[in-house]
Amino acid sequence: MVFKLFSLIAFLLLSLTTLGQNTVVSGYLKDAKTGEPLLYATVHVVGTSIGATSNEYGYFSLTIEHSKITGTEILLETNLLGYPTITQKIPLVAEYKLNLEMKEQTEETA
Repeated sequence: MVFKLFSLIAFLLLSLTTLGQNTVVSGYLKDAKTGEPLLYATVHVVGTSIGATSNEYGYFSLTIEHSKITGTEILLETNLLGYPTITQKIPLVAEYKLNLEMKEQTEETA
């Protein structure tokens, strides 16, 4: 009986620690050829409404609530007109830095 009670309390405490956990994904987007920041690119979690837009420095940041995601990783998609879409698997950890250099789309990559 004491073991069951202890197990129940331990389970409840572990459950509470996972509530409210977030992953913050942030970084910079740059042109691979020129090194210039990529403005107004969209970065979003596939299958959700979670996303962000890069600013005038190419910086973006988005917060992902674990309670809104199933699994231990997400698919993050980066889009900008004139560049191929990039899709990456990202682990759900407390903080993830992502700096991307995107290559301009040519007729060969279209």
